[in-house]
Amino acid sequence: MSLLNPFDIYSKFEKREIDKSSALYYLKSILETTEDITLKLDTLEVMGIIKPESQEYINFLEHVLISDKDYQVRGLSAKIIIENYPKLAFEPIRWILGREESDLCFELITNAIIKSTDSHLKSLLDMVNHQFTIQIRSEVLEISKFSMFFIKFF
Repeated sequence: MSLLNPFDIYSKFEKREIDKSSALYYLKSILETTEDITLKLDTLEVMGIIKPESQEYINFLEHVLISDKDYQVRGLSAKIIIENYPKLAFEPIRWILGREESDLCFELITNAIIKSTDSHLKSLLDMVNHQFTIQIRSEVLEISKFSMFFIKFF
């Protein structure tokens, strides 16, 4: 059966024409084979609605989080992990927050944490605030050095 549209897969799942395991298999196959960002985002949305329970799919979402090239895909993967698996989300989210280079992805992740009701996950916001404070201090220091250089020569 060739199902390339995540919404068709979800429709067949809802009508019980395919089971949850098959639906997730098809969705995972789309994510593994497409480079189309919109298709990836739609597929992740459907996967998030179906809520895979097996560790295999949770690990797969973590893999997407750390390895996809697109910040929107990484951000949505993080959101799904945070919303559906808050007790398992702390470590992968902590890891990605320390390494994410896209400001937009970083914002998507922190917004998902803010909306979470899990206090352990929310503690990651303290880490984010600390990183942000360090970054601002570093930038202020660089500006001060530049200002001193500028004043010295002019």
